[in-house]
Amino acid sequence: MREEQMRNNILAIIFVVLFLLTGKFFIWNNALPQEQTAENPVQDSGFTDMTSTTVTTETTATIISTTMETSATETTVTSETGTTASESTGSTTTALTVMTTTENADSTGETTETSAAAPVEHGVPTNAPEGYFDDALFLGDSRMVGLASFAPIDGATYYATVGLSTYKIDKSTSEVPGTKGQNFQQTLTAKKYGKVYIMLGINEVGNDFSYTINNYRTLIERIRNAQQDAVIYIMSNLHVSANRSMNDKVVNNTVINNFNAELKNLANEVDAYYLDANHLFDDGNGNLNGDYTSDGTHPYAKHYPAWSDWLKSNVIIP
Repeated sequence: MREEQMRNNILAIIFVVLFLLTGKFFIWNNALPQEQTAENPVQDSGFTDMTSTTVTTETTATIISTTMETSATETTVTSETGTTASESTGSTTTALTVMTTTENADSTGETTETSAAAPVEHGVPTNAPEGYFDDALFLGDSRMVGLASFAPIDGATYYATVGLSTYKIDKSTSEVPGTKGQNFQQTLTAKKYGKVYIMLGINEVGNDFSYTINNYRTLIERIRNAQQDAVIYIMSNLHVSANRSMNDKVVNNTVINNFNAELKNLANEVDAYYLDANHLFDDGNGNLNGDYTSDGTHPYAKHYPAWSDWLKSNVIIP
């Protein structure tokens, strides 16, 4: 009897132990949350090197957000006429070196930055890289005085005065900040310039064109002798208003257009770049917009920033 009771007690103890072990295993495996991972969360979204990446849901959301923001970036291509067209192909066709940075998460939870440099196209109009105008000299008459006064480009040097012309280049002094009181030779040799912008001619369109163009050519040679590595830009003369054009036998848009055509030919001859910004100010009929001017010749101050912006988007990377 005693032996039977001991055997029953031992069986009961074994049963209790087995029950506890079975219950503990069942509870642990069904009550505790398991860590969830997602493999290749954006495998079809155009990413590379993501086939073995394991990331959490939070990291996945960050990567998707970064991808959408980067792919939505549009490339602006500037044509020779100064118009712009947007491309959403994802490729960069400007001459700038644009760094595009994306963040990728690896299996360790760390992020790595990868940079892609856009290809450089030389000799075509494009947006100015940072610091492009730090070695630029702008030379011109009263319109250039307006540009220097109302919308100067950071870093650029200006030599300008009212009434300036090619035959008065050494008989005048600058009227604009930075060079005020200097003569042209002082400004030209004050530092090394990588590019020189010239806008002259409106004050001498009444002279013989061949005489004026020859003066222009001599001026460019002088600039090249002093600044051998400088890129030369020849800027067109801006139009006058329709009212002045109709009533002025000397300074009218027919004469200005003819003179600008001569300047364009000169640019080809001396290996310079020709820039025509008249479309920024014209009324659609080839005249300076009457609403943009009070004297029929000079734009209001508020219109000069558009000119500066256009110049900054039409630079040449040699």
